[in-house]
Amino acid sequence: MTDEKKQEFTLRISRANRTEMTVIIYEIAQEYVREAIDVLDGGFVEGQTQVSELERYNRAVRNAGMCIDTLKSTLDFTYPLSGTLLHLYISMKKQLARAIAGRNPKHLDIVLDGLKELADAFRKVAEADDSAPLYENSQDVTAGYTYGKSGVNVNPEMTGRGFLA
Repeated sequence: MTDEKKQEFTLRISRANRTEMTVIIYEIAQEYVREAIDVLDGGFVEGQTQVSELERYNRAVRNAGMCIDTLKSTLDFTYPLSGTLLHLYISMKKQLARAIAGRNPKHLDIVLDGLKELADAFRKVAEADDSAPLYENSQDVTAGYTYGKSGVNVNPEMTGRGFLA
């Protein structure tokens, strides 16, 4: 995952309520699955791939699995839907295990499709959820200039930090 994506997710997490956090975790998992698919699409061939590509692939699949583990750990079994979600998460974890063992993109595609559908469903729920953000003391961020390695970065979506004109 790129540093820009990490920063975007970090900003969204700092402002998210419980339902939005679930959507963000789904989106992070999707990013990791896409990264693994990209490694396979980049010419990943058994016996001809550098070790770093294999490590990158395995790390991306494991990170997607950790996201699913996080989603599993937040299930509230007082709701019947949680049992169904648990079975879906277990199935996704099995597909990820198969993806690591066989390096077959079809297993990753199955997981990605499931994550997309669940993210869309939770996104609709999040629209109706007007609860407070999980992090009450998170810092507001303002549009402005920051200095990066290659020059000045501007992010107009950020609000509440820096000089106000």
